Amino acid sequence: AGGVGSAALFMLAEELIKSGARVKLFIGGASRGDLCGLDDFIELMREENVICATVDGSLGEAGFVTAPLERYLQRVGGEGTIIYACGPDPMLHRVAQIAERFGAPSQLSLEAPMGCGYGVCVGCAVAVKDDCPEGFVYKKVCVDGPVFGGEALHW
Repeated sequence: AGGVGSAALFMLAEELIKSGARVKLFIGGASRGDLCGLDDFIELMREENVICATVDGSLGEAGFVTAPLERYLQRVGGEGTIIYACGPDPMLHRVAQIAERFGAPSQLSLEAPMGCGYGVCVGCAVAVKDDCPEGFVYKKVCVDGPVFGGEALHW
């Protein structure tokens, strides 16, 4: 989770935990104040399952949240792991690369400016890999997403 992207993941975490899944949260932001819902996640998941990173080092590891995610996957591997992420595009791009490297499927909830919200303006279009001469087509985040498989996105 990156910044306000954490809000989208809280209900998912609740449902995964109810289903008996083991859940770890990697949450990052520029500073401690950007870790939206952190206390709620800790209450839901217990502190040892919440890994924090802040760019300024005010909480958790100093740097981007993708670093502890990558180290975790180096330790446990990607088999049996599904990565769900929401946050800024550069973070999601890196998460998709890490997931692919470790063979873990990823589901990325994209944040895109939406002029209309129902597909007419095409302001939220993202490139998705496709078997066509260009190698990609455009999909609309508002109606075709907002969640896309990380391996499907054409960064």
